[in-house]
Amino acid sequence: MKTLSFRITVPTAFPFLTRYLTLCPSGDKAADEATKQAASYYMERTLQEHDCLDYEPSLVAAAAVYLAVKNRAMGHPRPDEAVALLRSYTTYSLPTLRSVAKLISKKVSEEPVTASRRQLIAVKKKFAGDKYGNVSEIYDHPVLEDGPEDDEESASS
Repeated sequence: MKTLSFRITVPTAFPFLTRYLTLCPSGDKAADEATKQAASYYMERTLQEHDCLDYEPSLVAAAAVYLAVKNRAMGHPRPDEAVALLRSYTTYSLPTLRSVAKLISKKVSEEPVTASRRQLIAVKKKFAGDKYGNVSEIYDHPVLEDGPEDDEESASS
């Protein structure tokens, strides 16, 4: 494997997130940075949630990007184009992306606690810093609104 320069890694959501974010540029540097930081925050929060282990890492990453792009507070100027590219590349259906994104949104809005009632605040604290654009403070309660593409998906199903 060394001769062929293979790099083997555990399949986590991070490489998928990195790739999916390159599919969704807005042309607005500030919006792209906010989207990147928010998607990263949403994805890292899923690591603290047992419910999210039911989904493939690629789907979790795609749903985190979807949630960040569709969140109007992010300021992505072309969210529908970004979602179309994301769906085309990942082949996940809109209902699948939306259902996982809604779960992530719900989990991000809650305070994670262990069975012993200890609060898990490391991820939230990390993304509250300037280095990460304060996304855990600014975009802590992401909201998904129904859009016109949701109706189109339902009609074509």
